[in-house]
Amino acid sequence: MDVEKIRVRQDPERMVINYYVQGSITGEQSSKLCDFIDNTIGGGYFPKPGEHRGRAVIPFPTAYAGAEASADDKPQQEEPQEPPAKPQEIYAPYGVPLPEGVKDFREALQRDGLILICYQKLASREGTFFDALWAQSGTSKRCTNWSGAIREENMPYVMPLDAIDDNYKYRDLYNKLKIIYTVNVAPENILNGPFAEFSAYKQSLKDAGMKNDFDYTYIFAAKKRNRFLARNKELVDMRIPARVLSSLDEREIHTLKDLQRLTVQELRKIKNLGPVMVNDTIAILKKAGVELQEGKENYA
Repeated sequence: MDVEKIRVRQDPERMVINYYVQGSITGEQSSKLCDFIDNTIGGGYFPKPGEHRGRAVIPFPTAYAGAEASADDKPQQEEPQEPPAKPQEIYAPYGVPLPEGVKDFREALQRDGLILICYQKLASREGTFFDALWAQSGTSKRCTNWSGAIREENMPYVMPLDAIDDNYKYRDLYNKLKIIYTVNVAPENILNGPFAEFSAYKQSLKDAGMKNDFDYTYIFAAKKRNRFLARNKELVDMRIPARVLSSLDEREIHTLKDLQRLTVQELRKIKNLGPVMVNDTIAILKKAGVELQEGKENYA
C-alpha cells in the first residue's frame, strides 16, 4: 500500500465522479476513466492491519454440506468479549466442520469473480465485528481486498471494501479492534505461491460444485464506486458536488430524509469542503425544496 499514491489518485477519481454527477459524462465513461486512473497510479487501498495466515494446511477443498445461509436470518449482536492473548488460527476448507462457537460464513461469503481467502472475528468495546478477505478469481492477478469491520447480521451481504474508506470513523474503530479468531478457508500459500496453484485451486472449487462464477471479472474500485452511487442516488440526482457526497456518505447521510438531521452549521463544520462549495450545496438543496435547519453542531 502506498498512502501518497492513494491520496493522489483520489482527487482525479472525485473529479471524474463529479463530471458524472453533473451529467457531463456517462456512467460507462466514468467507470472506464476511474479504472484507468486506478490502474495507472495504483497504490492499493487502505487495508486493515494484522496477519491473516499462519497455519499449515490441507490443500484440497470438498463441497460444502452445511445448511444454506438465509438472507432472512438476523442473528442477535453478541456482547463484546475479551480478545484472547493469542488469536486462534483455524484452517477450515469447505465441508470441514468448524470448532464449537466459531461462526460459519463460508457459503454466505461466496461471490461471483472472487475467491474467499479467510474471515476474522474481531472485538472491541464497541462490540463484535467480522472481516472477510477475497482474491479476484476472474483476472490474471491475485489482487485482494478486505470487507472492513462488519456486524454479524450484515455478513451475508458484505462485499469487498464495504467498510474500508478514507473515513475517520473507520480508522478510529480499527485502532480499537482485536482479532479473536481467523478462519482460513483457502490453502495457506495460495496468494504467494505459483499462479498455477491458484488456478488449480479455482478449478477445484468449480469441480466441487461451488455456485458462483469464478471466471467473472470483478473490479474492486468499479464495484465500490457503483455501490456508492446507488447508495446515494437521491443526492446524486440532485447534482450535489462529489466531495460533498463523499463527506455526507461518511456520516451515513445518503437520502433526502437523512438530510433532515443535518444543519447548516454542521455542513459548514465538515472539513475540506470550503465556503464556496458549502454555499453551492445549500443553493442546490433550496432549489430542490430542501432547506437545512439552523441548529447545534454535531458533526466534525
